[in-house]
Amino acid sequence: MEHPEKLKKIGKFLLGFLSFSFCFHTSFAQQMFVVKPATEAELNKISLPRPQPTIRKEKLLTLNEAIILALRNNPTVENSRFQRISDKYALELANYAFEPQFDFSGNVTFTKGEKTGYNFNPGISLNTRAGTQLKLNNTTNLQGNQQEEFTVTQPLLRGFGKVNQFPWLDAQDTELVARQTFKNSIMQMVTQVINNYRQVVQDDNNLKVQQKALTRAEQTAEQYKLQINAGKMAASELLQEQTNLASTRLDFVRQKNSAEQNYQTLLDTLGLAPESKLKVDTNIHFEIYHPPSKDQAVALALNHNPQYVSQKVQLNSAERAVLSAKDNLRWQLDLSGSLTFASSPGSTSIAEGFQSLSPQSDPTAIISLSIPIRDISSKAALVNAKISLIQAQESLEQARRTLIRQVVNSLSDLNNQSEQLDIAKQGISLQRKNLEAEQIKQKYGQSTALNVNLIQDNLLQQEIDYVNSQISYLNSVTNFENLLGTTLDKWNIKMRY
Repeated sequence: MEHPEKLKKIGKFLLGFLSFSFCFHTSFAQQMFVVKPATEAELNKISLPRPQPTIRKEKLLTLNEAIILALRNNPTVENSRFQRISDKYALELANYAFEPQFDFSGNVTFTKGEKTGYNFNPGISLNTRAGTQLKLNNTTNLQGNQQEEFTVTQPLLRGFGKVNQFPWLDAQDTELVARQTFKNSIMQMVTQVINNYRQVVQDDNNLKVQQKALTRAEQTAEQYKLQINAGKMAASELLQEQTNLASTRLDFVRQKNSAEQNYQTLLDTLGLAPESKLKVDTNIHFEIYHPPSKDQAVALALNHNPQYVSQKVQLNSAERAVLSAKDNLRWQLDLSGSLTFASSPGSTSIAEGFQSLSPQSDPTAIISLSIPIRDISSKAALVNAKISLIQAQESLEQARRTLIRQVVNSLSDLNNQSEQLDIAKQGISLQRKNLEAEQIKQKYGQSTALNVNLIQDNLLQQEIDYVNSQISYLNSVTNFENLLGTTLDKWNIKMRY
């Protein structure tokens, strides 16, 4: 029983000791780590580190960025945007034809010996889609005398019904064609930027290949000189190698000049000044394109190719032209009615004149009939409209067949180019091994420098052809997407019409 009591005493002692130690260390830490604010003199003594120059990494112009630059700076894009403004106003004018038309006129009469006379004539008119014409005219002077005339005219034969909407429908189709034209101009510009950009990439890669060949030829010529000095090779071998070196250097200079010209062409497409300095991403981002099936590709082209879609829309205008020509051959039978209101002569103000308006006479109705006799011009217009419609239909059918043929040929060409790239890649690998074997033979006197140079030239040409084939394949993919009308979707470009 004594042990628990001792344990309790020991526990109370340890608890008290720990409490005292914790309080002591807390107060000591507060005294040790109190942060005092620095004085102004101490702040002036502090020397800040000197600013170091920032290392700028070279920024490469990617293909996406090139397209964005062209969309912002290319003059063709700017002209297309301005044309869209004009197209929109043409559509607004067509819509305005069925909106209320307001007009206002006035005059002042000066007569010697008489009081100056004033009058004004506001009016409003409205044309409905059924051909009905509503018109209200007002004649008012400052003495309060005024007259209102309300007229209604309704064509019953010629000009009745949907034929009145043909100009408005033509304007709607014209707007659709203008949108397709705008889309096509942007697509062509994007395709041009892509082709010019890849041409610069192709030139740079060809320059690298020819630079390697030039370096290899220079090294070989130096080795031949050493072997001739050592008496291990005839001088004729060096002459052959120097001839090959001169030819390689000439090809390199020509390729460099062509690359500079193509670079300027790219700057012009981007809308930049000739002295602009751009560093293009010269890596060939090559990947095999997986085209849609034949039926899917044909359906995409027929629904999205701008030129074909424009022709389909224009066919509607040709059909309406025939209907309009037939309408012009009908008799002209119009029903019109009018009603006139006038204010009382005793009115002394305009307000009183409005309040005292009353019918001046009974409503009037008029039926007018006009019968064309031997209207040769209208018959000729109908014949021409029918011929134009037949020609438009034939042209559309021919465009459809041509578009389908182009899609099928493009699909076949893409598949063939893909197979050729695989074969060319295998051929380069085999040619490199052949060159290594021939160099080993030459080292032991089993081959000549001429054979080695021939194999090197063949390898150089194969490498250049492979680069060109890659760029050609990518351009074929771009042209195929342009044919389908999906170029803008490919590059995430949204049109705002």
